[in-house]
Amino acid sequence: MPPEAKPGVSTRSSVSTRSSGNTLRRLLQDLQIFVGLRAPTLLAGWLARRKKLPASPQLRSVLIVRLDGIGDAVLTLPLIERLRRCFPVAEITVLTREELADVFRMSPAVNQVLALPRVVRRPRFQLVSACLAACRFARKELKGRSFDAALCPRWDADVSMATLLTVLSGAPIRIGYEDDTTPDRLRFNRGFDKAFTQVLPAGPLQHEALRAAALSVPLGCTAEITPPHLVPQARMPEALSLHLRQDAEAPVIAIGLPAGAPKRRWPAASFIAAITAMRRQRPVSIVIFSDPSTRSTAEAILAAVPDAVPLERLTLIEVAAALSHCRVFLGSDTGVGHIAAAMGCAMVTLSPHPEDGDPAHPNSPDRFRPFTDRALLLRPAHGLPGCEQGCEAQEPHCILEIEPERAAAAVLSLLNT
Repeated sequence: MPPEAKPGVSTRSSVSTRSSGNTLRRLLQDLQIFVGLRAPTLLAGWLARRKKLPASPQLRSVLIVRLDGIGDAVLTLPLIERLRRCFPVAEITVLTREELADVFRMSPAVNQVLALPRVVRRPRFQLVSACLAACRFARKELKGRSFDAALCPRWDADVSMATLLTVLSGAPIRIGYEDDTTPDRLRFNRGFDKAFTQVLPAGPLQHEALRAAALSVPLGCTAEITPPHLVPQARMPEALSLHLRQDAEAPVIAIGLPAGAPKRRWPAASFIAAITAMRRQRPVSIVIFSDPSTRSTAEAILAAVPDAVPLERLTLIEVAAALSHCRVFLGSDTGVGHIAAAMGCAMVTLSPHPEDGDPAHPNSPDRFRPFTDRALLLRPAHGLPGCEQGCEAQEPHCILEIEPERAAAAVLSLLNT
């Protein structure tokens, strides 16, 4: 009898039961996708097409709907800044999640930010809860507004109700991407392209900032696409201010620890070795940006580099204020890094994605790296076994192939330019 078999239960029966369970879960998930996401969006799109609202001959008010992450928000700024150059007197409004609102409040090109409140979602009914919250928000905040155009830059699968809110804006011009850019988008968003009045094709592989900026072309906007720019709106944290008063000569290096997945986090030992290598060449001040999930890494670095300044639990506006005093950012390809680039930091980005990996991978820096010319990208030449197309580990794995001495040299080279 095979070791996994149990008396009275055949292996074939167990496999069949597991298969039936997986099929049932998939059916229930597809039902929730249809009820909570696809059906409301398709219905709203059908009703909007029936109204056939007349388009204004002149663009006076435009809405951008962006509900993803911090990095996605920052990579939307080139679109917004391009719209501002093309339509200097237009009212530009951004609808975003409450957690991201400060990113757009720091953009001089944005007139108004509408913040979608956090939703407490039941695990089994996440999409239904999000849909109801979006409809309540639209009824309260969007009804009665007059947008000439609404843009939805989301290229991957939309599970945040961005397309639904774009339709509920009431804008006669609605621009977004087709529904088969990726297999996941086709599964979750089949038919969503009918919610838009102008649909962009998936197009070739390119940076997400360029994909977002492309939504301005149907409006006749062909101005230059420039890197994102943010303006600090708060004082720097007191701990950093005190440190700079004590050592105003040494350039400040920002160490960015947070990353959504542990596989994208460089370990403390590597950061310590890189800082040590830098300081053998010249004095540098170190500021460590961390969050609760990377606190232990920050503490390990502080034990070895006790004069470093630790910063945690800051608002995005406070993060930007601190980064505005940093010369170079060394860290993961993540939200804090994107803010650093928008604040003018030179960038050394650490990525687990191999050079010869899939360029369309969700972690590919070809799509998501900070959108700036003052940047160096460090990543392994090849994925480790099992990660040939992209790192699939749950813990730091392929990113460990990046040598600390290489990172230190990259930082120093940017300090010297």
